[in-house]
Amino acid sequence: MNFTKVFYKAKDSLKEHSPEILMGLGALSFVGTIFLACKATTKIEKILNEHEERLDNINGKLYLSATHEDDEYAYSERDAKKDKAKAYLTTAKDCALLYAPGFLCGVISLTSFFASYHIIHGRYVVMSTLATGLSDTLMRYRKRVVEELGEEMDDHFLNGTDRSKVSVTTMDENGKNHSEKLTIQTLKDNNGIPIYAKLFDEANPHWTKNPSTNLLFLNGQQAHANDVFKIRGVLLLNDVYTMLGIPQTEIGSQVGWFESHGDQIVDFGLKGTSERTLAFLRGFEPSILLNFNCVPRLEGDLAYA
Repeated sequence: MNFTKVFYKAKDSLKEHSPEILMGLGALSFVGTIFLACKATTKIEKILNEHEERLDNINGKLYLSATHEDDEYAYSERDAKKDKAKAYLTTAKDCALLYAPGFLCGVISLTSFFASYHIIHGRYVVMSTLATGLSDTLMRYRKRVVEELGEEMDDHFLNGTDRSKVSVTTMDENGKNHSEKLTIQTLKDNNGIPIYAKLFDEANPHWTKNPSTNLLFLNGQQAHANDVFKIRGVLLLNDVYTMLGIPQTEIGSQVGWFESHGDQIVDFGLKGTSERTLAFLRGFEPSILLNFNCVPRLEGDLAYA
């Protein structure tokens, strides 16, 4: 057996799970603090009784000194003050020693919690930086795709769609029919739906059966979201979800639009070449898959109050 490899594997495992270990240690120490404090409280009466006995003894000496003129009972107020100070110090020391184990457990508990938070916070900063770097890399890649191949191919590569050509007949103002061929894109399955995308359909309280009304509502909310972003300098995805009547998500609090990075415009993905998007924009389909151009939040990007 290679003990060196075993040692380093154990070391790496402890380092990887150190936040969980510290949290567990903190929780156990917290329980230990309560137990030891309760146990010490059951013994405090004995210390307080001994303290009262010392004070009674001092007061007794003062009484004897006041009622007897013999040197044998001589005991001044100054002597009494000194003995009382010693009595209080002794009692304080006994109480400190009694509660010391519980206090030590409390210190260990707090230290463990703070150490765990420090490690997790450090990892969050690293992951946030990494996510932002990947997001910026993806945005630059998509920009090059758009410049060379167009937005249609960018949407195709991003969502993993199937592309096909269909004939669409439309009527102009004079009542004449015009036929044109369009390249449409269809999602292969749910795995092709972007992580931030949400379907605006009959499950939404703002949805109607009229595609034009839905488009008007979404365009209005997109314009409102851009106004809010310009005023505040930050807009979380959960805020947009709320505007649209979509339930908030955990990831929605960690991504959005920020002045420091990302697109400086809020886009719901209302312009696209997917089959459902085209049908929605042309008034044939009342529902649409909203694809938001949000980016991860960095350490310095604090949400507004």
